[in-house]
Amino acid sequence: MPYRILAKKQNGWSDDAPDGAPAQSSITSPIRNSLRLSVTELATCHFLSNFVLLPRFHGVRGYLEFVLPLLVLNGSSPPKLPHFKYAFEACAMACFHFRVQRGRTCSLIARGHYVKAISATATALQDPELSNQDSTLAAILLLGYFENFVGEKAGIAAWSSHIDGAIQLVKARGSALMQTPIGRDLFLTVRTQMLSKVFIAASDPPMDINWWDTALGSGDHFTAQAQQLHIRGAQLRLEVIRRLDSQSHSKSNVEAISALVRHLRQLDQDFVSWAKSLPPQLFRPRTVAWIDSARHDRHVNNEGFTGRVDFYVDIMIAALWNMYRCSRILLWAVIVRLTAWGCKSLDYRTTPEYATAATTCVDMISDIIASIPYHLGWNPSNGRATSFPQHKLSSFACGDEQAAKCLGGYLATWPLTCILAQDYTTDSQRAWVKGRLHYISNDLGVRYADGMVNMKLRMPSMLIQRDATTAAYKSFDNILSGKAAPLVCPPLSTNITKSPLTAADQN
Repeated sequence: MPYRILAKKQNGWSDDAPDGAPAQSSITSPIRNSLRLSVTELATCHFLSNFVLLPRFHGVRGYLEFVLPLLVLNGSSPPKLPHFKYAFEACAMACFHFRVQRGRTCSLIARGHYVKAISATATALQDPELSNQDSTLAAILLLGYFENFVGEKAGIAAWSSHIDGAIQLVKARGSALMQTPIGRDLFLTVRTQMLSKVFIAASDPPMDINWWDTALGSGDHFTAQAQQLHIRGAQLRLEVIRRLDSQSHSKSNVEAISALVRHLRQLDQDFVSWAKSLPPQLFRPRTVAWIDSARHDRHVNNEGFTGRVDFYVDIMIAALWNMYRCSRILLWAVIVRLTAWGCKSLDYRTTPEYATAATTCVDMISDIIASIPYHLGWNPSNGRATSFPQHKLSSFACGDEQAAKCLGGYLATWPLTCILAQDYTTDSQRAWVKGRLHYISNDLGVRYADGMVNMKLRMPSMLIQRDATTAAYKSFDNILSGKAAPLVCPPLSTNITKSPLTAADQN
């Protein structure tokens, strides 16, 4: 790692000496000793060079841009914003610990800063003036990132709690938050985190969907459009859950389910239209390499999977594409689930809906897999740092631009988790995805990725099976109570037939 090399050079360490042991040198100089960097300074540099992405052009999204100006404001001693200082140092030290220096000292320092940040943030929230400052909202967001870096069992719940707190602060501050560049960056970060929470949990977004479109005029047009579509998808998935929980095949419920299928199909078309509207010169990926087939047992450790490797001009554009792909995969999982619910007398895998879903999802899975080497800094010439010619729409706050970045692994974790859970993913693809998640956790230090490897969910088959099991239990209870006659299951059809939901739409 360049930071370890820098530390060795400036502290007089020897490459063949034990880690942390000073090398013997015949040259003694007071200037040499004065150049030592503390572990906190190294962790700060490491975090800025791996997570803080600064746009070079107006209208291009960065990542955690608000960190740098708040660090400048907090430069005095004692710090003006202790809650932000502790939250930032907790994140920086945790990231540094899991990727660079895995000793017990860094871990204890990170957790110590986290505890102090929780206490200082709670105090700031009780102060009417401090609670409305950008530093308080930034501290809460960083506490959420800390949970992802550490990746403990309760991390998702803790992350969700921090995001809920950030959303409440945004709601309380309203349009006043958008009046400064820092406030606007914070708003966009909260909106993105809120979207992730809604996306994963299939829950209603806090406040009306249009309220979150406040930033449409801030040069964030394409991203804001995509996020609005993602929120619509989460709302439809939530409505599906509510409808299926009733397990009622009444005429009104069947009609409502048919309407949901139409809305889901229309949303999928809206996603396709959004993708076609993107400027091709900046947003379209291009294939830069092709990986020949390799032995199956080597897929786990390969940096690329058999097939093409795609390149993007910016990491945030790659992430935007993968969110689009994940949304379409989840939309079609819901459509197939509803189709299975509506055609109990048929095998849902014989329906046109399943055939369309399989074709669409296989393409989306292949596209996501082709993007992962770029996310993780792969190069076809040497297998490591990216050296493709690019427009460089953004750059990291410091450090080597060619090195693999933690941010790329962080942004790739959810798309990898999404395709890991799909019925349409092949065994060899699934093995490779697990290997990439292990790499993101163990080599890039984003520890929550490791917790996704053992996920046993398969979509949509397991959800369909759960619906059928729940319906069977309810029917059995009704039979025992005399409310319904025993069910007679007809044989499965082997012909591809239109589902009753589709037929109802056409009548």
